[in-house]
Amino acid sequence: MSKKVLAVLAAGLMLSACTHIIPKEWQAPTVEERGLQWAKRLCTQFGHTPGQVLTQCIEDRYDQYLLDHQR
Repeated sequence: MSKKVLAVLAAGLMLSACTHIIPKEWQAPTVEERGLQWAKRLCTQFGHTPGQVLTQCIEDRYDQYLLDHQR
């Protein structure tokens, strides 16, 4: 029985050590990545206020997303 437990623990350790080789597109996006995607989409689809730089619009919407989706 202890050999099985040891094998499971060893396999789990090996899998956790290999997470850096999983391609980025296979990994679930983080809250920050989702927030940036949302902010870009929102500012490009609905525009931003005249005289405001697009990056400033994205920064504002990104901050808003993070505040609304805190864990």
